[in-house]
Amino acid sequence: MGVLGGTIAPGGYYLVATSDGSDGGVLPAPDFTTAAPLQLSATDGKVALLATTRRLSGCPTAPAVVDLVGYGTANCSETAPAPMLTKFESLIRADLNACVDTNDNSFDLVKITPAPRRSSSPANVCR
Repeated sequence: MGVLGGTIAPGGYYLVATSDGSDGGVLPAPDFTTAAPLQLSATDGKVALLATTRRLSGCPTAPAVVDLVGYGTANCSETAPAPMLTKFESLIRADLNACVDTNDNSFDLVKITPAPRRSSSPANVCR
């Protein structure tokens, strides 16, 4: 994967392109793409937002990790993985304002119909 640079403001969004699958869905223009699209499994995986450009392996830990989501049968997550997905589902914070992170993926995230947001989407300001 390429290196993402810059800053995501509090309450802001940043859309990273993955492979488009085979269902023909249309997504908004992403903020970031790679030459070879990312291949994420619906059934299990892990995604980490890092505060480093250094390549990590295994299960990354603080201080490099800003946030970590493991889902399905992932071998790495915050406390326990979020539920397994299908290609027609995505994960979102269970607190619909997305302001609560208890560091337990199984508690913090729920399945929904995808609703992608990008950097130009209105920010969600937590109070």
